[in-house]
Amino acid sequence: MSLSGSAKVSSQMSRDEAVRLIQRQERARQGRHRARFMQEIHRQEMKEKTKGKLPPRRPSPPPERRVAEVEASRRELQARHQQQYEEALVTVKEELRRLEAVQMREDMQDEIRAWMMAEWQKSGAFPDLPNEEEGGSAALFDPDFVPPPKPEKEDKKGKGKKGKKDKKDKKDEKKKKKKKGEEDEGFIMQPSKFVPVIMEACMEYDEKWKHKEEKNNFEQNFDADIVRRDKRRELELEVRRDVDTAMREELDRLKDALERDKGKKGRKKKKGKKKRRGGKKGKKKKGKDLTPDRSLESLVEELVENNVMKLIPEKRMSEFIGYPQLTGSLQRLKSQEARPLLGDVRRVLTEYCIIPLGCASVHETAPLIKSVLIAGPPGCGRKHLVHAICAESGAVLFDLSASNIAGRYPGKAGLTMLMHLVNKVGRLLQPSVIWIDNAEKTFVKKVPKTDKTEPKRLKKELPKLLKALTPADRLLLVGTSETPWEADQKALGQTYSRVILMPPLDYASRLQLLSRAVAVPGVPRHPALDLSTLTKLTDGFTAGHCLDMVHEVVTEKRIVKLRKRPLKTTEFVPVLANLQPVMREQQEMYYTWLTKTPLGKKRAKMLEAEAEEANKASAGKKKK
Repeated sequence: MSLSGSAKVSSQMSRDEAVRLIQRQERARQGRHRARFMQEIHRQEMKEKTKGKLPPRRPSPPPERRVAEVEASRRELQARHQQQYEEALVTVKEELRRLEAVQMREDMQDEIRAWMMAEWQKSGAFPDLPNEEEGGSAALFDPDFVPPPKPEKEDKKGKGKKGKKDKKDKKDEKKKKKKKGEEDEGFIMQPSKFVPVIMEACMEYDEKWKHKEEKNNFEQNFDADIVRRDKRRELELEVRRDVDTAMREELDRLKDALERDKGKKGRKKKKGKKKRRGGKKGKKKKGKDLTPDRSLESLVEELVENNVMKLIPEKRMSEFIGYPQLTGSLQRLKSQEARPLLGDVRRVLTEYCIIPLGCASVHETAPLIKSVLIAGPPGCGRKHLVHAICAESGAVLFDLSASNIAGRYPGKAGLTMLMHLVNKVGRLLQPSVIWIDNAEKTFVKKVPKTDKTEPKRLKKELPKLLKALTPADRLLLVGTSETPWEADQKALGQTYSRVILMPPLDYASRLQLLSRAVAVPGVPRHPALDLSTLTKLTDGFTAGHCLDMVHEVVTEKRIVKLRKRPLKTTEFVPVLANLQPVMREQQEMYYTWLTKTPLGKKRAKMLEAEAEEANKASAGKKKK
């Protein structure tokens, strides 16, 4: 065996080669081992050197601070880009005017002259160039030209009766349909005034941005090609307007020369048509300015001194805590009335008041809302909402409550001056909010003898003020009331076009309100404070009651002792026992009053119509 094995080795590898191979492998193994050993020694030495000498790790900034820094840098970048864009609008147009305006003028003149000669060869007379109202030469040569809309002619007589006739015609049509047995179409949504604006924006997007590649535009700079194209279009319109004026004069000279060649006298120039002064016809007469020589500063100073114009506290709509109604559809399926919650009130006030007051274009386009009445029990947050409307929209506040203007501007002349000052200053400093607290007292049928504030002073002045408001006037009348049923409902409904009722606090809203009110920065809430139990105990109380309870318990002295003696639910019970909640009977009085208002009656009719349609549909299914 050994001889045969040695024979095999000798035939494949010699002894010296085998020794060298083994030595090489062993040296490599020892080298790797020594390298690992030296690396470990080096790591230990570095660890001993840096032990205790490294600086402590810096704490990372909180996420809120990082988000604020990113937002600030983005806004700074946006402002820089906006400035560059505005500068480019000027420089690009001037560059185009310098390089292309002369060539544009010559091309347009050649085009118009060629058209004139072609028409003269056809008919033997020079044609008339369209005037500016018809679009000028753009109506002949510009393929993208859109003709201006023709104004609709209205009859001079019976303009005021037009609306009444339309209503009568609609009623007659409904009666005819009922006689014939046809089904009424029901409520038809009117087309929104914002649809054309949205369609125009969509068309602009499809034209400019839909096929635009933006993946490499990380900094979101302005698009130079789009700016150049828009400014070239503007320059073309300006040049074409000048060219049309010059070519009309040239056309008149050619016509005169042609008439002279035929042996006739010079052609008489047509007199321009007199433009109708349609602006004055529809405008209402402006009232007499009682303070023509006084400056705005002096008028504001007078209103501030008389406490009519007030400083607005910084209240925000987000601070008005409340959840919206999320189960309304389920309640309607069970034939239950789905009443709105505080979140819905916040949304409606934002849509009715804050957005129109804060944006002039929305106020001019959206349905005009001149007045809003906010009704609810004491402590429900009516005053907070008025201040939030002013703060969010940047409006000026005028307080015309009877208790506030009592003893000021006495007599008929004084009241006229007061309304003039509010109307004038409110328009000059718009947006403006005119607030009337205890609005029901203005329309109360009989004033108590103990009331010396003369609450009915503004009864005749408020309708005049609202009648004079136009979509261009961002003035809003806001009334707040605790007992709206005491007023004359007809007069109240005619003055306030929108009525908003403050609903009671639901469980979720009370829980959120209490958790925010009880929270103390840096002190965690102890399990001994059961907010769920406290929320159930406060059922029927308003937000003002809940905040008063918390402020009476969580005082500055009590906050100091929170770490040693945490808050307990039992501490709030004695304070809560001394507060008077809003009873269900009192809350039902508000809902009963709401059904008697014009808006409540319209809603009741709508619900009746829906119920009749549902009954008809169910009866039809049963017959089948």
